[in-house]
Amino acid sequence: MLWAFILGSVALALFPRATRGIVGQVGRDQLLNLGIGFVLLFVVPISSIVAMALVVTIPLSVVVLLLYAIAAYAAKLPVALGIGRWVLARDGRPEPSAYLALLVGLIPVYAVFTLLSAWSGLVGAIAWGAISMLGLGAIASGLRGHAADSAATEPTAI
Repeated sequence: MLWAFILGSVALALFPRATRGIVGQVGRDQLLNLGIGFVLLFVVPISSIVAMALVVTIPLSVVVLLLYAIAAYAAKLPVALGIGRWVLARDGRPEPSAYLALLVGLIPVYAVFTLLSAWSGLVGAIAWGAISMLGLGAIASGLRGHAADSAATEPTAI
């Protein structure tokens, strides 16, 4: 949990606008995010492994798999941040600190996973998969929206 908090804090510090957009996606269109996350969770590693059949694409496949591993690990962070903001908003804080919301959200995410894994490993794996799919979908949707917003606000050269 400590490394997740550190990674989330670094992401919040380096990319505040993109992080805000990604976390905003967690609260909207959960089914769409789950679907996108499901596709990303299975298609990216399978296509990268298949692409390794061609010798030329092995370096690119390795890079894609490394980035995928980082994204899969970070997928719980937008979900935790969304949960943390929801909990703190119910406490009466209109705009809580993102770092506090991340910490508050990581506690139930890890607690639920730990309790469900202790009760049944399969149920814990399903819960973690659902959190990962929702997070991956939110990351993909949020980054797509952030890129579209950035492209729309950049001045064009004449």
